[in-house]
Amino acid sequence: MRHGLTGRQFNAIPISLQGKIDSIVALRTERAAALTQQIGRAATVIDKLEKQARGGAKLHQKRRRLGVLQAKLEQIRADQKAGRVRLCFGSRKLFGAQFALTQNGYASHAEWKADWQVRRAVLRARQQGRDGRQSIVPGKR
Repeated sequence: MRHGLTGRQFNAIPISLQGKIDSIVALRTERAAALTQQIGRAATVIDKLEKQARGGAKLHQKRRRLGVLQAKLEQIRADQKAGRVRLCFGSRKLFGAQFALTQNGYASHAEWKADWQVRRAVLRARQQGRDGRQSIVPGKR
């Protein structure tokens, strides 16, 4: 047991991951449709604000929001075309810290990676119980 998992648990990992991937792929079209609706509503609001004498800050923010929504939609379509699935486990904040090391208090990537390793969840296989079931429990590194 190299990683502290039973064979059954180890074999379940790809099945679980495939389920997550299938979910992302299936929901991608729904997400694109929702973004298209949001873009349409934002464009309508922008048109109304442009017709008013002063749009000001609100108009600026609505245009920014429209740009963000359009970028998200383009990313979804590009991922769909390329067959790419984006999936991240754990803290996005900590993961993103590796790209701005000094701003996040790290001297080197090795220091960030050591922190990443410490914060990862570890599961250990429990000895086979009386009823023949095998389970996992939180473990130590």
